[in-house]
Amino acid sequence: MHPLGFNYYVTHPRGPYSEPLWKAAAKTALGRVPDRYFRPGVFEGRAAEAKNGALVLFLTRLWEEQEPGLTEQRREERHRINKARIEIIRLLRRSLGPAFTGGLNDAPLSRKLAPDLILPDRMTRRREYLRLLHDSDICIGTMGLHESIGWKTGEYVAAAKAIVCEDLRYEVPGNFSEGVHYLPFSSPEECLQAVRKLRADPDGLFAMKAANEEYYRRYLRPDVLVENTLAVVRREL
Repeated sequence: MHPLGFNYYVTHPRGPYSEPLWKAAAKTALGRVPDRYFRPGVFEGRAAEAKNGALVLFLTRLWEEQEPGLTEQRREERHRINKARIEIIRLLRRSLGPAFTGGLNDAPLSRKLAPDLILPDRMTRRREYLRLLHDSDICIGTMGLHESIGWKTGEYVAAAKAIVCEDLRYEVPGNFSEGVHYLPFSSPEECLQAVRKLRADPDGLFAMKAANEEYYRRYLRPDVLVENTLAVVRREL
């Protein structure tokens, strides 16, 4: 088994599984962004020095804990994920004030568990999310289902941002290293400490952005990811 790489949704204009034109038109009419919008260029960024004291971003969702068919173990996992995300947003809001943009999408579970953290729809739409991503300096990542690395982590790397994320339980290609490409945390308090460490060290913050930009070019850019994967296959054969 070999690691493939970070996972995030990106399309190619001539991809064999392109969204039908009628579906793209329907999404546009409904105010949604069609799949063809999510090409590599909309995610890619360049490392830049922080302005306005290093802005922090964490937009996320909650997982339904009472979904039919879930085992008790999976219900507990979702409860832990939801609890952590809610606590992180509340702590960073209190501690960072206007330097932090974070919250939940408007969904029934968000209204039930944390209605005070719901953001306006316009802020959670994908096009606006990408604008906020590129305007931010430090981005927060939390563990997904089955202890997976969240999709947003790959987006943060592509955008050349500094990353603060929960301890990684899976491997990715290349030397994606703690302290170089990201700072880890295992509690909301540790998350805040890591964010403060980066905000207090502009040189270190820029170095992490630059490291993630370089990692993207060498390992994550879609064509490079495929090329590296084929190289592994050739070596194995």
